[in-house]
Amino acid sequence: MIAAFSDNLLSPLMVILAAQAVITVSAALMATLLCGAHAAASAAIGGVVAMSGALALACRVRTMVSRPGLAHLAAERLALHLAMFVLALGVLRLSPVPMLSTFAVAQLGYLAAFRVTPPTFDGTSP
Repeated sequence: MIAAFSDNLLSPLMVILAAQAVITVSAALMATLLCGAHAAASAAIGGVVAMSGALALACRVRTMVSRPGLAHLAAERLALHLAMFVLALGVLRLSPVPMLSTFAVAQLGYLAAFRVTPPTFDGTSP
């Protein structure tokens, strides 16, 4: 059952990553036109941070049999996001508004996956 669950989840995760990549590129281009290169870099990093959460989820889905627990997965993703934000804001000195805005909008990529392929948890396709 877990193997079927992971296979059903990986396809929507690829849709999420594709949607988040489109959102990130669009936001970076818009930031370039409106505010310049620094804002574009900030927007791009915000999108990369959002995509890192989906990538972490995709990597962890394959190992859910050995380490079950969605709370553990959520904590890992939160720690990853926080570390990347600290690096971007503290070390790279990127602009917070375009970065956080793109991060928030890129989270809408999760909705794209459920419009394309509704999740099933019994191992069957819809």
